[in-house]
Amino acid sequence: MLNFFLKKKNNYIDLMKLLMENELVMSAVVANNRMNRERNATGVNSYENDLSFHPEQVMRHYLDQFGHVKWMDLCCGEGKALLQSAVYLAENSLQHRAALIGVDLIDGFQSIPENVTCLQWQVGSVVNWIADDRYDIITCVHGLHYVGDKLSVIQKCCKALTEQGFFQGSPGSAKY
Repeated sequence: MLNFFLKKKNNYIDLMKLLMENELVMSAVVANNRMNRERNATGVNSYENDLSFHPEQVMRHYLDQFGHVKWMDLCCGEGKALLQSAVYLAENSLQHRAALIGVDLIDGFQSIPENVTCLQWQVGSVVNWIADDRYDIITCVHGLHYVGDKLSVIQKCCKALTEQGFFQGSPGSAKY
């Protein structure tokens, strides 16, 4: 635990205690159910709303322009947005040209239907994530605010992008 800065409370000055990175990553706060666990691809509680990113449209653009698309979603929660996007690809006979990967701390992912072959789940911390490939799209919705060294994670994401790729992340109300 780190004592980071002073805050005034009841005319006393207390040290605020912050968790170390390894403690923070495994804390119950990080794996909460309200922020990102059940985020949709589009609609009210969605990537479209929080990032101005419509997954189907963006994937269709990459498929039309480059013939394939690879999307890595870090801190994906249950993976609902990825699953919805993978189902869209399957229903439109496009999944053979796509790879969608979701990473989250908790193995609480939604079940992948048998007809969906372009989606896979990985359990792990965004802090320890090491890209084993290059991606056209990397997203991290409401995950960065739980990370101590945000710039390191953003740097890893940017290095893992294809030449035409983009990273979009949100720690809450601000966008990177």
